[in-house]
Amino acid sequence: MGEGPFFIVGSGRSGTTVLRLMINMHPRLRVPRESWFLIPLLDTLPLNGPLTEEQKEQAFQMISGHSRWNDWECEAEVLRQAIFHRGVTDLASLVDKVFIDCAGMAGKMRWGDKTPKYSYYVTKLRQVFPSAKFIHLFRDARDTCLSMRNGGWCEGDIQRIVRQWVGMTLASRAGRDFGSDHYLELSYEALVSEPEKHLRLICDFLGESYHPEMLEFHHTAEKETAPWENQIHVKTRSPLGKTNVGTWRQGLSRRELWVVESYAGPTMRALGQTLSLSPMTEPLRWGLRTFLEARLRIVQLSRRIRDRLTRDREIGSPSS
Repeated sequence: MGEGPFFIVGSGRSGTTVLRLMINMHPRLRVPRESWFLIPLLDTLPLNGPLTEEQKEQAFQMISGHSRWNDWECEAEVLRQAIFHRGVTDLASLVDKVFIDCAGMAGKMRWGDKTPKYSYYVTKLRQVFPSAKFIHLFRDARDTCLSMRNGGWCEGDIQRIVRQWVGMTLASRAGRDFGSDHYLELSYEALVSEPEKHLRLICDFLGESYHPEMLEFHHTAEKETAPWENQIHVKTRSPLGKTNVGTWRQGLSRRELWVVESYAGPTMRALGQTLSLSPMTEPLRWGLRTFLEARLRIVQLSRRIRDRLTRDREIGSPSS
């Protein structure tokens, strides 16, 4: 049997929630709702070495005070006891104990995590957990960007959305440096086309046995997602299908398609995704991306200048 934690990484809206729900049907594996609190822990506390009592208290405050902590439905006192358990000596043991005691393990032996933002933290996570395994699930860039746009990500700005997709995808792929024993790359399209084959692949990667119940994830999907996420993940209430593959063909405007492929083209090709725009348009795509980046920098600079002027006026105004 496999041991040690595992992390599902990749851009949001890439099927990572469906994969989480599938894995949760395994009798030994538990992936709770998105944690998010590892970010402040990884950014603030020593990745290796002993933790002081003050640092443990700091960890408690960062976790219990995080806006997503309530999604775990765990009492703060249970969290405190986990963090201050005598077996907690460093960040790895602290995180491990928090997951074991607070993530609704219900007797399961091994935990994982699915928080897309951790795509930017794979290297730090590997430092904390040298034996950790990373599953990078990626989806067609155009379908992902369409789903993010429809969900209101980045205020529906397709340029910001595709820049985020590229950033998270490239960050996740840093895991390739860990070797095939610690990093697995899989497309959403492959998963939905042949789910049993690829779930067996994932289980083998994790050192676990495959269980057919993993395909029945939709029966428990509603209770596994936070109430506020119900509408976001409503499609997980149905069996796996291919209806979400290729939706960009009808959903993206011509302009949006140009923006997505202008930014994401090199990364898409690296993942084996075929661009719809002709190779002859590459100079035009480069020009469009250059123009959009210049315009974005101007907008950002203008915003910083405006904010600075506003602060200066507030500082210089006489008190009432």
